[in-house]
Amino acid sequence: MVRKAHKKQEEKIIKALTRACEKAKLHVEGFIWLTHHINPSYASDSLVITCVFETREHQTQAIESGDFAYLQELIAAQLKRINITLSTPDKHIFADNEQACHEEHNSDWQRRLAAH
Repeated sequence: MVRKAHKKQEEKIIKALTRACEKAKLHVEGFIWLTHHINPSYASDSLVITCVFETREHQTQAIESGDFAYLQELIAAQLKRINITLSTPDKHIFADNEQACHEEHNSDWQRRLAAH
């Protein structure tokens, strides 16, 4: 019973993050995808979202221009629609880039994300 509830919650999170991702790709230069991890037992407290940019330059530009803050707000708003409130989005939503993953982890995102 609990497993089924976790699965439904995960599906809602994926849909919310997909909406945010698709909108962000239209408005944030260099942003290409995002991923998340959550411990079902802790729900929103354990939610970690990684927003991936093409290059270090795109990531830096997004942070400096405020586009990454916009991305964090967009994600938080989509999650709020499914009753997940991130009181401090900057503790749950992080930026990374393909270039660094390629250079530091041989493009192995699973290994890179596990190291965070």
